[in-house]
Amino acid sequence: MGFPPVPGLPTFAVGTAAEHLVCADLLRLGHQAVLAPPGCVYDVIAGVGALLLRLQVKGAGYPRAATGAYSFNVDTPKRNTTSAARRSGSKPYADDSFDLLACVALDIGAVAYLNPTTCSPWRVSFRVPGGEHGVGGRPANNFEDHPFDATVAALVEWRRLCASGVPNAQSL
Repeated sequence: MGFPPVPGLPTFAVGTAAEHLVCADLLRLGHQAVLAPPGCVYDVIAGVGALLLRLQVKGAGYPRAATGAYSFNVDTPKRNTTSAARRSGSKPYADDSFDLLACVALDIGAVAYLNPTTCSPWRVSFRVPGGEHGVGGRPANNFEDHPFDATVAALVEWRRLCASGVPNAQSL
């Protein structure tokens, strides 16, 4: 499922389209999904059985010309400590602001789901499907390696380990 890129698409439109694509993807997978009300830190609410998850959605209209990869930035308290981030006026997300991160490549209709507790650094890159490593040989993620159901299962297991007091579970 691919979509042609839309030159000059405003940033808010990229975000809105990405949020709707995530809802459609989750509904297609048999889960419940709705857009979060305005003013929420997260963008989509997903129901997986009895579990409710808050998703932060980041969208890209097309890959970056310099790297040939889709790149997504997520401001976190750690990442937002640079002087450039402070000057930009961006506010970091608190560690518990959302449960999953959804990265969307609009032009190809691809979505990757990530557990934010395991993402580091907070500039996440994904290669174009079938593409090689980016410029400089730095590897990027593949969209297909981050499906929703597997990411949710890993998140539930991680939470179970943390709650049971397993040593070093927070760093897994």
